[in-house]
Amino acid sequence: MQNLFSWKTLRVIILLIIFLVIYQQTSLQKRLTQSWNTPLEVIIFPINADGSKASEKYIRNLEDRSLTDMNNFLSKQSQVHGLWTDNPVDFKLDKTVTDLPPIRPKQRSILKNIIWSLKFRSWSRQHKRKNSDIAEIKIYLLLHDPQTHPRLPHSAGLQKGLIGVVYAYAHSEYKTQNNIITVHELLHTLGATDKYDLATGEPLFPDGYADANKTPLFPQLNTELMGGRRAISETQSEMPRSFSNVVIGNKTAIEIGWIKE
Repeated sequence: MQNLFSWKTLRVIILLIIFLVIYQQTSLQKRLTQSWNTPLEVIIFPINADGSKASEKYIRNLEDRSLTDMNNFLSKQSQVHGLWTDNPVDFKLDKTVTDLPPIRPKQRSILKNIIWSLKFRSWSRQHKRKNSDIAEIKIYLLLHDPQTHPRLPHSAGLQKGLIGVVYAYAHSEYKTQNNIITVHELLHTLGATDKYDLATGEPLFPDGYADANKTPLFPQLNTELMGGRRAISETQSEMPRSFSNVVIGNKTAIEIGWIKE
């Protein structure tokens, strides 16, 4: 009985130590990613998620300049919010990953999401780069042929672990859409919250609107990035077609540390 008690106590102590280490690492990552003292490194790992020739060809044609639009968007928006640096994020392409990350559960219960996030973080550690920084953010770009996959699962970004998974289409026609979703999930890893109704996909007023003070309110001229869509009326909205019509609102800027409360 005494040995059993001692073993249980030891297990509890070990678990507490593990949780403490994870908590300290997560807290450090949050401070580093929201300090904006130096450009954040965001590594894009392309994945041929459907094994198609279209995805393989798309990946072959990917290069660092394919990420320029995302860099430019974040640079311009950071200046709008008075950030001292004009280069807040540095996107880089890395090697293609051949295996797939754990699939996010369709039924988003708290327990299932916790289990999935732990599996995702464990899977991501297997693809850790040599000499990678603790504040490095990893985005896994899962590419699909739009001809055979008309609908894709929801993408996700995790602040704990600084990782994201983006379900994207392997066609140049969808480049802007892929990039906007990638930046949306990136901001999740930095602490930004969704500002749309999870049931309907409609942006939430006021934080999900690009200009909540506009008169008349509809149609909105731009899309708040974390709101996801541009409100045309109280019940209608549409996806942005270009970064030129996307903004990062004050609430989001506060959440990611661009604006201090």
